[in-house]
Amino acid sequence: MKFQHCRIVFCVSVSGQFLTELERHAEAAAQYVRAVELAPAQYELVLSAATALRHAGHAQRAENFYRRAAELKPQVTAVLMQSAT
Repeated sequence: MKFQHCRIVFCVSVSGQFLTELERHAEAAAQYVRAVELAPAQYELVLSAATALRHAGHAQRAENFYRRAAELKPQVTAVLMQSAT
C-alpha cells in the first residue's frame, strides 16, 4: 500500500511540474495542493504548492503554504531569508 501511495504522490507532483513548465499555474497549483494533501510533510511539495499558488494569483493561500514550508524546515527558510536581504 505504501508503494502505491508514493507512486500517486510522484505522479501528481510530476503533473504539477509539467503544468508549471507550461505556465498553467492554476492547474499546477491544484496538482501540488493535492500532492501536499497526500504527503503533508514533504517540504519540496509544500514549497512548490506555495510558488504555484503565488503565480496563480492566490497570494493568501500561497502565504499559508510558505508558512507550512517554514515550519517543516526552519533552517532552510532562515538561509533563504538571509540571502533575500
